[in-house]
Amino acid sequence: TSFFRVHLPLVEGNPNTASQVITAHKYLIGISNVDHKEVFKTCLEYWLWLAEDIYNSWKGVPSFVSYANHNSQRKSAYAQVLSDCRRTMIKKMVKPEEVIIVEDENGEITKEFMPDVDAQQLYHSMRELLVFLTHLDYDDIETI
Repeated sequence: TSFFRVHLPLVEGNPNTASQVITAHKYLIGISNVDHKEVFKTCLEYWLWLAEDIYNSWKGVPSFVSYANHNSQRKSAYAQVLSDCRRTMIKKMVKPEEVIIVEDENGEITKEFMPDVDAQQLYHSMRELLVFLTHLDYDDIETI
């Protein structure tokens, strides 16, 4: 992921390597599906960065990778990769914060929160990524 963060404009802009970039992202989807929390967090961080960058370039906001007349091409070039990313994120989505409703000794109903800071951070990052992915292709998220 570090390679792409630093060199994506170079390899994306080169016609000789453009197809390899998509293939490499497909491999990264496979890596994202590995059942290892730290590996998944690293991949999630990259997917969030990429989705936000593609979204911003598509909307005309200056992004990390920006070429003239390249913004809509970029979105379509990554369409299948982003669709696979959506599926992976939905499949691996963590639960939001758990709330337990209990009755105290006075008979009053109260909420007790069960904090899991790591899970909450992961949940918020995944939710943010899914928001960007939904804005990039609403129809695809509906079919999933």
